Amino acid sequence: MNKVLLISIILIVTGVGIYFYIGDIEVIEPQISKTYKASNGEISKIVYKIDDISTLAVCQRDCDKRNGLFQECGNICEPGAQACVEVCGVTCTI
Repeated sequence: MNKVLLISIILIVTGVGIYFYIGDIEVIEPQISKTYKASNGEISKIVYKIDDISTLAVCQRDCDKRNGLFQECGNICEPGAQACVEVCGVTCTI
């Protein structure tokens, strides 16, 4: 009987510890600098704002969720733009 009680207490304490540990994990959302929309009103391209290299993976996950093409050095201009300065930026083309 004592073994069952001890195992139950250990499982409860472990479960509570895991709950509080997971509850403290911060979810990082990507920072979007600019979005472009297609003629149907849906987002067709996203330009992300990158503060440091650690946010690159966050942006890539966001693009993957949107089933887009992620580029670390993509064209930041509006799709179909007549004139554009060639600047490298982190983009997601959907």
